[in-house]
Amino acid sequence: MMLADSHTHFELLQDEGQVDQTAAIIERAQQEGIGYFLNVCVKLSRFNEVLRPAELYPFVYASAGLHPNDDSEEADLQQLMVAGNHDRVVAIGETGLARSRAQRGVIISALPVTSIGSVIDFDCIFSQQGR
Repeated sequence: MMLADSHTHFELLQDEGQVDQTAAIIERAQQEGIGYFLNVCVKLSRFNEVLRPAELYPFVYASAGLHPNDDSEEADLQQLMVAGNHDRVVAIGETGLARSRAQRGVIISALPVTSIGSVIDFDCIFSQQGR
């Protein structure tokens, strides 16, 4: 059985000051039966870094999006539409219940005009309050 890892952040490996270990991580995952990867974008300003593995490996795909809890970057509809129409992008996300109504509106507005259709990678946060 071939599996897919639907939520990777290969670009964040470099944030830790490490040598890029993406190739080694992918190889190890493939040995364990992972055949496809979705590298999820959390900042549109880092989209090119998210896209890089998808351009290098035919079994890695990317998403275009903005983390719902990140207020450090404004949601940009034009940038999201351009990124969402790249041929290696298969999802809009990371997204979710954004704090900002403007951010939610930008992400929802981009869906019908991208080539993706309706595949969305939601970052879901579940609360255990009231249990």
